[in-house]
Amino acid sequence: MGGNRAFTNGYTIRVSPGIDATGRLPFSLRLFEPWSDALAASFVNFWGEDSSDAAAIFIDRLDQWEDHEYAIWHASQRIAVEFVYANPTLHFVWKIARGSRSTCLSFYDHTKDIDAMQVLERNVRGLRANG
Repeated sequence: MGGNRAFTNGYTIRVSPGIDATGRLPFSLRLFEPWSDALAASFVNFWGEDSSDAAAIFIDRLDQWEDHEYAIWHASQRIAVEFVYANPTLHFVWKIARGSRSTCLSFYDHTKDIDAMQVLERNVRGLRANG
């Protein structure tokens, strides 16, 4: 994934392209837009290239995600969880705002992601071969 790189405490950290001068990443955890949107995500994973540590954050219960804006053309940013990378720390930002959210955090071994992707890639190759 290209992006900016930093070398900290022996770890290589690659940050998403589009990060702004304050370290804010270009995407956030929020309800999806009514059309395709690469900046609104219902889950986000982060991992270290030089370690097997990984963290994921995701929307747990959609029915508890209430921003009181009732937007129909776009998802509201009011209660979005934002991400800020201030070298060498990644911050998850839950803004204080009127509304409610239901989120979960998971910390795990990144090899689980790698194994899942390998299974997915094998399955896709099988579909292509069998047409």
